[in-house]
Amino acid sequence: MPTATQETPQQKQNAVREMMVRTVALALTFSGIGNRKKVASNLVEIKEAESQPDPDFISTSKKLLDAPELKAISKLDTQIREYVDAKSVPSMMKRGVYLMKTENVVEVSAKLEEFAVRRRELVEKLSAALNMRIEESQKRLGDLFCLSEYPTSQYIQATFQLRWQYVSFRTPVSLKQISEDVYEREREKTEKEWAEAREVIQQTLRSGMADMISHLVEKLKPGEDGKAKTFKASSVSKFKDFLATFDERNIANDEELKKLVDQARGVLDGVDAKTLRSEELTREFTRSRFETIKQSLDEMIVKKPTRAITFDEE
Repeated sequence: MPTATQETPQQKQNAVREMMVRTVALALTFSGIGNRKKVASNLVEIKEAESQPDPDFISTSKKLLDAPELKAISKLDTQIREYVDAKSVPSMMKRGVYLMKTENVVEVSAKLEEFAVRRRELVEKLSAALNMRIEESQKRLGDLFCLSEYPTSQYIQATFQLRWQYVSFRTPVSLKQISEDVYEREREKTEKEWAEAREVIQQTLRSGMADMISHLVEKLKPGEDGKAKTFKASSVSKFKDFLATFDERNIANDEELKKLVDQARGVLDGVDAKTLRSEELTREFTRSRFETIKQSLDEMIVKKPTRAITFDEE
């Protein structure tokens, strides 16, 4: 079995610079309303007990709306995040910021525009049904109902927004006109941050694949009784989703991991959970191949802590 190869310093530098050129950061923001309010502990009836609890140790909340229109917006938001997740990797900068290949910008932008239209339509439905949903909440909450805690239809329409923008993390060329030394120091600092980001992203994808393949290997082994173990179809489908979206998310251009991903795709080509459950030869072949891939992955994973990537000035 071939061992994992190590990049030379020059290869790493070239890979980092290539990544900087062909990567953009997508800042994605969802805004809306909260659907829970805190309830004072003295308003909540506590059954008699030998020892009464201290009110300061009790935190209780109430749901404001039980609205299918609000749930529909939340469901769509989940779909939007899943779509972006499949096209990018978390930036490690902050929540809601993703790194993606520049070649995907046009496609992702068009899809986000579609999502934005659908979201506005759902917000309109929530706004139209708001008064009816508030009346329903009043009946269900009883004395805990407070009309002032509820938004107006106008507030709903103004608050629910889906926003996104693309951000480039590169050293401004205009600094050269001010000071060549300052420009070079900032360029080196930015390149170092990108090098660390590349390593984190690379190790995150490698570890993610290792975890999923380890889980499958364990499930494909016979149980203590010699019989096939039961496992959920999602174990296979999630791994196939990872393999299907890998090329889009491989912004670190991890060629070693790419080879293993291609091998895993070949192993699972035409294979599903039902086949693995019913066909012993297929199950044993799949497990054997996955064990080999796992050994290569284990050699590629660096067991060391990595700090969060911020791209902020120190």
